[in-house]
Amino acid sequence: MTSSTSTRPHQHPVTTLVIGDSIIRNVKISSAIACCVPGATVHDIEVKAMEILANEPDINKVIVHVGTNDICKEQSEKGVYEHVQCFEKNWKHVYISGPIPSCGCGVGCFSRLLARHTWLLSACAAHNVAFIDNFNLFWESCQLFRADGIHPNWSGAKLLAENISFSVIHSSAQLTGNQNASTSSTHSDQSHRY
Repeated sequence: MTSSTSTRPHQHPVTTLVIGDSIIRNVKISSAIACCVPGATVHDIEVKAMEILANEPDINKVIVHVGTNDICKEQSEKGVYEHVQCFEKNWKHVYISGPIPSCGCGVGCFSRLLARHTWLLSACAAHNVAFIDNFNLFWESCQLFRADGIHPNWSGAKLLAENISFSVIHSSAQLTGNQNASTSSTHSDQSHRY
């Protein structure tokens, strides 16, 4: 793992941490610190996030981008899930930002990314963790990638940032709606909740 880089907003109070591997290098979101840890696995991200959160007490949302490094280093889904459980226990609002598909990097890499995406989607749903689906936005969209076919270019980074922001806003609205529904009616039917 190489050194990390962070970008900090100048105008807004920081309430969100976006952390991940080099895929998020140029992701900029209002009111968020974006921390890029090139070559990071989910374990590396967990360690770095704990360091940042110790110094940033106002952060109440953590967005963890799960990239390709766990796949390349053949980390199991079980290992990733253990870290997701840690994120859930330690932070109030956790969002898992799913991987983006590579462009032109071969069938093997693509199929492992798709399997990881599918597994994360179902694991997050089963454990009530907000999942940000980036896969379909980047599917067959080579114009959003740099020449390496792995990292998003400026347009891809902007789209990724917009998708993360949109998902967090709408996920937060659903969470607030659910809390209001549960406090206003103690006899509500569980099947009608999100």
